[in-house]
Order: sequence, then C-alpha cells, then structure tokens
Amino acid sequence: MLRDEMLKLIQAGILAPSADNMQPWKFRIDGDCLELSLDRNLMGLFFDPADVASKMGCGAVLENIDQQARSMGLSIDIDPYSVTDQSTPIRMTFTAHDQQRSDHYATEVFSRCTDRGLYRKSLQVNEADRKKLDDAVRSLSDYSLTFYDLDNQRKAFTKIVYKADTIRFSHEAIHNDFYDVLRFGDHAEKSKDGLAQETLGIESVFIPILRYLRPWRLTHLLNRMVGLHHMMALRGVWLPMVTSPSLVSIVHTGPADYLDFGRAMERFWLQATSCGLSVQPLGAFPLFLARLSTVDGEGFSDTQISQLERLEEAFADITPSYQGTDRQLVMLFRIGYSKCAPNRSMRRTVETFLSE
Repeated sequence: MLRDEMLKLIQAGILAPSADNMQPWKFRIDGDCLELSLDRNLMGLFFDPADVASKMGCGAVLENIDQQARSMGLSIDIDPYSVTDQSTPIRMTFTAHDQQRSDHYATEVFSRCTDRGLYRKSLQVNEADRKKLDDAVRSLSDYSLTFYDLDNQRKAFTKIVYKADTIRFSHEAIHNDFYDVLRFGDHAEKSKDGLAQETLGIESVFIPILRYLRPWRLTHLLNRMVGLHHMMALRGVWLPMVTSPSLVSIVHTGPADYLDFGRAMERFWLQATSCGLSVQPLGAFPLFLARLSTVDGEGFSDTQISQLERLEEAFADITPSYQGTDRQLVMLFRIGYSKCAPNRSMRRTVETFLSE
C-alpha cells in the first residue's frame, strides 16, 4: 500500500470520539500493516477508569478505519491476539478488492460530531430512521438499542442522567480534569485537542462564569451554599434532554469488551449522522458504572456509590435489555435535529500521531 493510502486511513481513524477529545492514540505504519496503540501521556482522567474510555475510543478508531477502508476497496483484518493482549499494539492488515464497496459510512466518518446544542423537540425521528439505527447496533452481536418513548420512561431516564451529573459537578477530581481539558479563547486552535468553549453548546454568557469557577474551593463552596452542582446539571443535561425528541441507550449482553463497545457506539453514531440526526453521548452515568465494575468505585464516596447503585436499579426498571446478569451499559445518547450547525471538535495533524 502507498503511504498516502495509510495516511488517509489514519485520518479517518483520528476523527473518532475520545474522552474529552484528548485523542490518546499512536499509529505505526509497517508495510501493509497499521498498528494502533494508546498514548499514556494523554490518559488518566477520572472518566477513564481502567482505560475504559480510552479502549472505547480505540474501538471507534477501528470502526472509522474499517469504514474508510471499505470505501477504498480494502478489507481489514485485525489480529485478534493484539486486541486481547492490551500490552501490544492493535495490528491491522489490509487487502485490496477488485472494486470499491458501497456498504460503508466513509462520508459520515468525516462529518460525524458531538452536538451539545438544543434540538427541535417537535421534529420526531421517523420510524424508518429508527429502524436503521436499530439495525446498525444489532449488526454487531449481542447489542440492543432502546428508545425511551413513554413519558414515564423519559422522566426516569432524565432523572437518572441528571442525578449522575450532580455527582459529576460536585466531584473535585472530575472538576480538575474538566478544567485541564477545557480550552478557552484561542487555546483550542493552538492545542487542537480538548474541549473548545465553542463546542460546549452553552450560551456565551456562561463562558465568563466557567472561567470564574476554575478554583475548586470556590465551586465547592457554591455547591454547598446555593446548590451550584444542581444548576450545572440542569443546564448541562436536563434542559438538553427534555428538549430532545429521542433518548436512547445501547446495552451489551455478555462480558465487557470495551474495544467492541467503541465500535458499536461509533457505528450507531455514523448511522445517525447518515440519517441527518444530531447526537450527544451522555457519558457520565455509563462511565460511572464502569468505574464501579472495574475498580470497585475507587474515587467515589460510600454515599456516591450507594446513589449510583440505586440509579442503576432505576435504569434496569426502564430498560428490559439491562435486566438480568452479565449486562453492560455501553452508552446513553440524546438524538434529534439541531437548531443550528454545531461547532466541531478540533483534531491534531496526522503527523503528530505517527510513531516509528
């Protein structure tokens, strides 16, 4: 394969989502093979327990590369040993077909983004698109997609995510991580990573307030005095959810495979993009549950662990696919039609991801 072809595959890969857009990936080109590994210098966030979020990001990278390879008339073979052995890079080999394939989301790879703005609630997702989304998720084994359509389901879903986010906004480590990755002004243009203020989907009047709240001691004081964490969760997730036409979850049956989770998440997202839908993952609650299951809730207080366990029970009550044993919550989303074009997260140049 030509080097330019490999670079095109890498370009597709790095457009995958990652925890707080930190893009913790490294690539090495070895002839017709491409190796993907994690960059430990860009990991370690509270939202990444046992590398869960980073592994899911790698899974999304693999999905993007697979879709781009299909559009180039290539098939991808992923070395199963390199996937199961986390100490070695994921090794991909590409084989040329006689002609390009049409069953791909390559166009969507380059247009997919997170849209944190408000959606048009009156414009519902039609049945044909709902079926396409369901088919995309079920194209991978042991995954299911749930739409929360009934009023009581929507209220319960919204309450679960809202309460999880109040924990998020009252947690010192998460607060500090957030400000480490938040990019004000032209900092995002310089770093090409992290959360640019324009991508947060909030009104411009809140940006100076965010700057002011950087010191944890001040935020903690306001949490205690006026319930700031409740206000942040109301604007951050409650308002976007109640104005969204659809709230959905992806659940997996069987042992956790976070690389595969990332592929399922990204395939859903690409199909939603193909349908003209805006998408925002609601990641706090799923990643909090991952923290409970992978590191026994390390970093949470006993009270917070008990609260999350109750929220998990409430989630099972409205999600039949999550009932029983050996069930994993992959991700929650809100989807709909945006009121205005979102600002896309930036990406570093391909060359910065290459290693020898």
